Formats: sequence, structure tokens, C-alpha cells
Amino acid sequence: MSDISELTGVSDLTNLSRTPSPVPGYDNYASPRKFWAASSTEQNMYPNSAPSSGEEGGFGTLDALPVELRQEIYGLAFGVDVPVTVKECCNPDMSKRNRANCPKHSKLAKPDAGRFNILQVSKALREEAMWVIFGKGSLLLNTEGYMSKYFCGRWSKSLRGMNTFKATNTHQKSIWNTANQFRMINVEISEGQLQNGNPYIFIDRLVRTVSLLCTEQDQNQTAPKSVDVDLGSLFHRMLPFNEHSQIDDRYGDYLDWLCAHSDIHDPDHDKLAKGVKNNLQRLASIIGRYSGHDQWRVLVKTEVPDKDKGGAKALKDFCSGCEEHGVKLGPYEN
Repeated sequence: MSDISELTGVSDLTNLSRTPSPVPGYDNYASPRKFWAASSTEQNMYPNSAPSSGEEGGFGTLDALPVELRQEIYGLAFGVDVPVTVKECCNPDMSKRNRANCPKHSKLAKPDAGRFNILQVSKALREEAMWVIFGKGSLLLNTEGYMSKYFCGRWSKSLRGMNTFKATNTHQKSIWNTANQFRMINVEISEGQLQNGNPYIFIDRLVRTVSLLCTEQDQNQTAPKSVDVDLGSLFHRMLPFNEHSQIDDRYGDYLDWLCAHSDIHDPDHDKLAKGVKNNLQRLASIIGRYSGHDQWRVLVKTEVPDKDKGGAKALKDFCSGCEEHGVKLGPYEN
């Protein structure tokens, strides 16, 4: 998955004054007008090509193609089959100095042929191609630690207090507005986090992400989007629900988890499980009450082994909550 495919990068694409980093030697081709000026000095390499964007549609030689074919070309150029992801290093809320020192995205970084650099060819091409990114591409969000950079606003733990959690920071607000323009969004918990992470923390991030997707959506948007929330094998894992049934066989893994997340005291696992259950109920409530006309699904691995009674009960309670709030449970794909 390309690290150029960033949520903040796509946020930049919504502002015509901000563009991705140019490729080496790209200056002569930054616009159709410069392209034709450069080509005319090189013995007219394209004598039969269309005139500049000022005279036609602004798509250069693509003007001769129908819009449907142009969109297919954009899709291939952008690699719409590969989801757009969030950058893991710098973010718009950082200081200018820290962003300027980012080894991957600052001006000092080595320029390359970025995934979205075609959008700087012309304004007309940019506006037409953006539909392909949002309409045919997809956005992948997860619950890793760097996602905390994109959370802001007041946060209520009440099932009735979700309206108080909205993005108040201008940069972060624009990011979530951009995220909501995608017609297909996937929110997932990685298997690595399910195995080694703190479930209370990553489920909390999941609830915050879902809340922002609901609260920062454009109310005037008519086309519904499809959102999949993938819980994976949460109810099969030792923590938070199956400690008593699995700890004897996986005591070494449990010690590793303690060293990473609770090295100074033994945690209260019953309290941990209760907190995660409450957050899962909030997740179902938020999706059911605030998803509007969008199509949401929760994907989760079922068929918990008989010995894992804690996970089986937690799964049953969660499914009941989803049914109560009208949240659809979809088939889990490993």
C-alpha cells in the first residue's frame, strides 16, 4: 500500500492552491499551456495534438477522448484499487517547523512521481479526476496510535452525548470532511493490534473515528457512502474477554502484554472487559442513530469456541445491541 496515499494529501487536493510535490523536471509540464510551449521548441513533437486548455476543455491531448474513457485513464493512473490511507508521520496540526522537517513530505524530501501528481496538470482535469478518487477509490482507516493526531474536540462517554464530539480544529475538520467524500470507507482493527494492543484504547479510537465520520459528514450530500467497520477476531482473543479460558495456554503472551501495557501493576481485567463492552454498545448506538442514509456494516468473526464463554457472551450482547439500533452485521472476510 503506497505511503503517498494519505488522507491529509487528499485533503490538500480539495484546495486548488495546494498541490502534491512535483516530479523531477516537471516544471515545463505543470500546465497544458507550458506543455505546448515546451513542445513547440522541441520541433513540434506532437503536430496533430489538440490545442491548449485555454482553447478547449483543459485536458490537453485527452480532449479528444470521451469523458468515460478519460475517467478510466484516471482510475488506472491513481490506482483506485489500492485504498487511500492516512499518513503516519507529520500532520496538519503540527508546527510549521516540524512539518518542514518531515523526512517523507517536506520540501527537502526527494521528489518522486506521486500518486496524485496528475492533478496538477490543469484545473479542469483536477476537477474531473477528483470524482474518480472519491467515487471509485476507497479510504482505509485503522486504530493505530497515529490516528490520535486526527482527533479533537470534546469527548463524552455517554451514549447520549455524541453530539458534543465534533472537530473544532480547522485542519482536522477539513480532513474529516474530505474523508466523508469517499463513497467507500473501511475502518479496521489490525490483527497485530488485536493480538498485542490494549483493547480499551484501540476500541476507543474506533468509536472516535466512527463518531467523526458521522458528525463531520456533509448533510447536503445526496449520494450515500458505504462504510465497513471490521472488528476482526476481537471476541476470539485472550483479552479482553477470554483471559480465564486462554491464559494457561498463552501465559508467555500474557507476560509480554503486561510488559508492554501494564508493567507496574496487575490490571483489573473484569473492568477492562466491562469498558470495552460499553464502548462497543456506544459504537452500535452511534452508527444506528447518526449514520443517516449511508450504508454501514459491522464485520466480525463469529463462531467463538465453546471454551471461550466470555467472548461468546460479549459477542451475543454486541449482536443484540446492533439489532436494537438497526446496525447490519456483515460476513467476516479473513
